[in-house]
Amino acid sequence: MSYEQIFKNKKQPLAKRRLAFLNDTLEYYSTDVSRRNIDDDRNCLYSPLNKNSDGCAIGRFMKKTDSAFLDKNKIGSIITVFNKYPERIPLWMKSLGIDFLNVIQLLHDENDYWNEKGLSPDGKIRVDTIKRIYIENE
Repeated sequence: MSYEQIFKNKKQPLAKRRLAFLNDTLEYYSTDVSRRNIDDDRNCLYSPLNKNSDGCAIGRFMKKTDSAFLDKNKIGSIITVFNKYPERIPLWMKSLGIDFLNVIQLLHDENDYWNEKGLSPDGKIRVDTIKRIYIENE
């Protein structure tokens, strides 16, 4: 079963879905860090920034019209999207929890967590923290 089949399946336990989403994110961006979708001003974009990327950690699973809307209106925070435009977030994604989605977005966005090879040492520490708080304690 692929990560995506796990994290979109509400019959799976929440901790397992969160771990699958985290692992999918790590694998996708570690394979090619240019996929991270950060513009020259260090802003994350939900929509694909280049041909190598499907979008940011959250945006790559949104409808293209929704991710384009968020970028056009300069709505960067998933918390803002969750509160003002909840219809733009897929239901399966909402079920992962806003706090979890926010830490995934921050992991994706923060340059200190990545280097040319994938996760930096600080990124690995952050991932361990995410696992401890959002997966192991679930």
